[in-house]
Amino acid sequence: MTDRLPLTPRRRLHRAIVDGDADEVERHLAEGLDGFTADFYQTPLEVAVSEGQCNGRRRVTRVLLDAGIDPRETYDSILPLATRTGDIELVELLLMAGAEDTPSESGDHALEIATAAGNGPMVDLLLEASDSPPVDTALWSAAEMGHEDIFSKLEALVEDSEELDKARQRLRRAVRVAEAMDQQTDARGIHDAIQAGNVADLQRRLAQGGSADALVLGEFRQPLSALSHAAAEGDLRLVGILLGAGASVDGSADAEGRFEARTPLVTAIRDGALQIARRLIADGADVGIASNSGAEGEVTPLLELLIRGIGGPDLVDPRAVLALVNDLVQAGVDLEAADHQGQTAVFWAAKRPAPKVLKTLLGLGARAGPIDHDGHNPASHVLLRSQITDDPKQRAELRGVLELLGGQPTHRHEILLMAAAFMGDEKRCRRYLSQGADPDHQLEGWSATDYARAGRHLELVDFLASIQQTQRRR
Repeated sequence: MTDRLPLTPRRRLHRAIVDGDADEVERHLAEGLDGFTADFYQTPLEVAVSEGQCNGRRRVTRVLLDAGIDPRETYDSILPLATRTGDIELVELLLMAGAEDTPSESGDHALEIATAAGNGPMVDLLLEASDSPPVDTALWSAAEMGHEDIFSKLEALVEDSEELDKARQRLRRAVRVAEAMDQQTDARGIHDAIQAGNVADLQRRLAQGGSADALVLGEFRQPLSALSHAAAEGDLRLVGILLGAGASVDGSADAEGRFEARTPLVTAIRDGALQIARRLIADGADVGIASNSGAEGEVTPLLELLIRGIGGPDLVDPRAVLALVNDLVQAGVDLEAADHQGQTAVFWAAKRPAPKVLKTLLGLGARAGPIDHDGHNPASHVLLRSQITDDPKQRAELRGVLELLGGQPTHRHEILLMAAAFMGDEKRCRRYLSQGADPDHQLEGWSATDYARAGRHLELVDFLASIQQTQRRR
């Protein structure tokens, strides 16, 4: 027979709160039980709001508030927890007791949660209760979810016209996607067949009138076409079936443009499905369409290949990479297209390093010495990596890349200063500084001081910081 944990007074209070038994909660508090102490990182008020029975949740919350519990003194922000329940009277009760719309542990404000849920009355209540509601983030939630009525309430409160224009574009896309999805047949069934890798089921659904361009909302509610889904699954059979059924090779779109943030081609490249990428190019995929690559901004399929498709835990076949590079170039990809830092394909091939790809790019006419937004050429990046790596094989490979690039690294003294700082070599740091190296100079956001800190050379960090401060005073 299993022993049960004894029901201590605090556990009885917890049970009464979860059961929504306001009278029992009131009795425990009257007997002197502390209503403020937290169990398992939850205060009684948090338990009432997030775990309490719907029927008794408000009454229990009122009892706790009447006992003097401050709704601002909880582990997690109480208002977002209450907003998730959709109970407007509960939220109103907490607001009257002084609760504020501070972000939850997951970073969400109550206003964002109400907006995403399309709860217009809750949005009105939260806007009225706050002197400075987080309307900017809520506006984007309204745009992403396609809640036009809530969006119109929020846009009047947004001052940044540029952000407002972007949000309006996002809202318009969400509305267009919803309209397109309403017109499609068996979209969910088609995506389920793709997810399961069920060729026969996919063929049957398409034969019965299902759309080869079927859209669903994927991760983070981003539109996902059937072809992109098949590319992400890495299933060349499904890709061929969809293309044969008339799927748009560049993803679902309407007269105003594409729906997806990434084309099926870029999706295939991101997931290392290079044979699928080559098939899509052969079927006419537009290699000039830039897709969102996260931190690197909007990039071409070639840049995506070099940023995401090479290296990492799943190394792809170098021969497949070279074959895809050639396919992309023959299809007309721009060799000089750059990411948000001004770095072209040559930069990324050099930084990897991927010497065979770099040699191919240079042989196809790519420039060896473009300058990025920080004033560096590819050789600068390679020089730094060659100086700080402790792998002899990689160092030799990087030196070979430098030879391929030719020319001198820009800001050479600053690059050598960064390397010396990372290695903790104060003598070399002093020498490069005496030769005019600027300690404030940065490469991809890091200065020599940052490299010294990364190398855990704290005395050198203090020394370089003092040099920086002295120069700034001048």
